[in-house]
Amino acid sequence: MQNKITLGKMGEVSISEEMMTNAGFQPDDLIEIEIKDSYQKAILMRADENSKKIMRTIDGSGRVILPIEVRKALRYETYDILDITIENIIVLCKKMKKNGVEKQDIDSLGRIVIPKKIRDSIGYEDGNEFEFGIRNGKLILSKAEENSSKITKPVDPKGRVVLPVDIRRSLGFEEGDALEIRVERILVVSKEEK
Repeated sequence: MQNKITLGKMGEVSISEEMMTNAGFQPDDLIEIEIKDSYQKAILMRADENSKKIMRTIDGSGRVILPIEVRKALRYETYDILDITIENIIVLCKKMKKNGVEKQDIDSLGRIVIPKKIRDSIGYEDGNEFEFGIRNGKLILSKAEENSSKITKPVDPKGRVVLPVDIRRSLGFEEGDALEIRVERILVVSKEEK
């Protein structure tokens, strides 16, 4: 699903009710805004209590103000036409929130199996690579974009991906740890391609 929106005078973007519903957002939700400057994109995702990122609230009309520092970094100007899309990302963390959530163990080689249904939900295809990121003590995997400046790794035919050792260490992940694996939806805002 993709929508075209116009960046308002005060830096606001209006998210349609349908898109908010499909992304799982509601009015008054607190969201965090992250810049993916290598792709000229702003990522909007549900904030958690430990977030240290730029945060804003979705108002009752589905509007979010993109802060001026975000607009400047991405070279967004008033009345630019922006694309807004929903993407799925994979989140891995040690916290076990509830039963029934997919869990996988880290093996002796630092690999974890990403189940096929989860790979499919983010549009992963054989030959794609995952891009790694860390957010609030959680490992974020997304389908790697071409020319990514982040760490990327392929998935083997059995669905295993090696979690880089420096990332495992920084998150305290060790062999045998059971990680919760879930899919979250995010909104991606980018300038319309001309």
